[in-house]
Amino acid sequence: MKIALRGTSRIIPQLVLFRKTANERAASSEPGSGVMRQPDSVNQTVDIAIVLTDNPKMVGRFRHKGLEEIYLTGTTRRIGAPYLRKCVRILQALEVATQPEEMNLAGYRFHSLQGRPQRWSVRVTANYRITFAWSGENAEDIDFEDYH
Repeated sequence: MKIALRGTSRIIPQLVLFRKTANERAASSEPGSGVMRQPDSVNQTVDIAIVLTDNPKMVGRFRHKGLEEIYLTGTTRRIGAPYLRKCVRILQALEVATQPEEMNLAGYRFHSLQGRPQRWSVRVTANYRITFAWSGENAEDIDFEDYH
């Protein structure tokens, strides 16, 4: 099963909102392709653009080969089909998170684990978890584990 990984190919679309007057917009050399403009009441416009930026942030080492295959190629046979979509969402969240607490999202049941080095866990299903360590701004030693 192959799933399109939106946002995990190191180029992440970001919604950028900025205000410019007509004079500032004429002076700037930014291309206007793909930009939607809505006029304000004070002779200003709000430019809304989807900007593709090269994101240097990457997920660190993997302990589980199936998770690494999903991250690099978008496909794997090492993780069952019922778990695949949630694993992709968790990997996408890990890629954009800058600290472990940003993984505390609804449905993930994020919690820290005891022991050294410090590790955290998010829920995939009743028995399965993705566990990870944190180093600087990157998740490392990412593993897919069966808790029971």
